[in-house]
Amino acid sequence: ETVEKMRKNNIPCGINLAPIIPGLNDEEIPAILKAASDAGALWAGRVMLRLPHSVKQLFVEWLHRNYPEKESKILNRIHEVRNGGLTSPEWGKRFSGEGEIADAIHKFFKINCKKYGLNKTDVEIRTDLFKRPENKIQTELFK
Repeated sequence: ETVEKMRKNNIPCGINLAPIIPGLNDEEIPAILKAASDAGALWAGRVMLRLPHSVKQLFVEWLHRNYPEKESKILNRIHEVRNGGLTSPEWGKRFSGEGEIADAIHKFFKINCKKYGLNKTDVEIRTDLFKRPENKIQTELFK
């Protein structure tokens, strides 16, 4: 709905699929990209799940509670895209993952972007139209 409203007002916009959880929501990529395209999105990005620090334990507990039948499969897939771990701080890999499963998800994403007409052209975002309120600091904007 937000994308649709922005596009009706001639504001270029796109979506970001995040986080992609291998074995849980990666199969939803086509439907999400189609809905985004139908609403007028021009581009789409993606971020593979990463579980740094205390987030990993929260996620594992959530997974165990909500998807006990899929828990092992999902954790194994995450380990596969994270070179045996649950996260990767390495630049170029932390948002995309690595290995065969990460590559397959990336290709699946690209194929569906192409199918639904996303990421065809670069969009120049203008910042010159935004004006900072005079004599205001950021925290005052939310009072």
